[in-house]
Amino acid sequence: MTIASHKVIASVALPMAANGDPDFVAFRRYLRWLADEQGITAFAINADTGEGAHLDNPERLRTADAVREEFGDTVYLVSGLIATHDRAAKQLASDLATAGTDALLMFTPPAFAGTTVSTDALVGYYSATREAGLPLIAFSLMADVGGVTLTPDTLAPLCAVPDLIAAVKDASFDARAYVRTRDLLTQSFPNVELLTGCDNFILESYILGAHGSLLGFAGLAGAATLRLHDLVHAGRIAEAIRWDAERIAPLASVMYGEPIRDNRSRLKEALVHLGVIDAAHLRAPLRPVAEADRERMLAAVDRTFAPFEVTA
Repeated sequence: MTIASHKVIASVALPMAANGDPDFVAFRRYLRWLADEQGITAFAINADTGEGAHLDNPERLRTADAVREEFGDTVYLVSGLIATHDRAAKQLASDLATAGTDALLMFTPPAFAGTTVSTDALVGYYSATREAGLPLIAFSLMADVGGVTLTPDTLAPLCAVPDLIAAVKDASFDARAYVRTRDLLTQSFPNVELLTGCDNFILESYILGAHGSLLGFAGLAGAATLRLHDLVHAGRIAEAIRWDAERIAPLASVMYGEPIRDNRSRLKEALVHLGVIDAAHLRAPLRPVAEADRERMLAAVDRTFAPFEVTA
């Protein structure tokens, strides 16, 4: 089974207590809601949506443990791998594999940030995790949320190493960059899957050729995202366009509007509004949603979650 066969992988939030510690009771309740009421069967933890950069390794492993305690092996689990050097990446990959992770989302270390990325060093960093035996997802992430956008010149050497990369998640939030990634994979590396992480143009990224998705948006509106995926991949484009206009785009434009870094606090506020979690606490230095944004965001949440009837 390929990564994209899971269709929509929800990048999930990690509820926090008032003191900034992870609330794993609330976390498991939230995941159960995504599974039982939103139809999600694949989760991504320790990623940007889940404040992964602000966690320490024991917390990242405890997050993986919580998923397996709740679901056993009945869900697919991707974990972000966030490290600063090869040895740390190797150890964390091994520990995450032991904790039951199915695949790794490879965050680019801060040392590689900037306009020039050492491809040899990056290949070495990815290769350091191979002993864990987990599929790797190369992660091209926009700089505005602390990521590194991987150009085709950077991705090509990674994809060229046999059996190193299973998929690329493009979260550049840039349609032109997304198309360049798609073209590289389609033309040169057809066995490497393309996962969209572009929450700001989900419909278009599907139509442009994404095999599947790994989205923070699906950590809120999972059922609506699955519906969009199925419509596009069934060739029902006119219906998909209407569905996107009614249920996806209005909420995504608020959740991932400027400042985009606030998407994590917006997601938690939306989950509180829906009664899924009790509080929208974040780990400092992250800050709550501005009052001016809350009313508009919650109106968009209500529109997306209004009852709907799915036709065959």
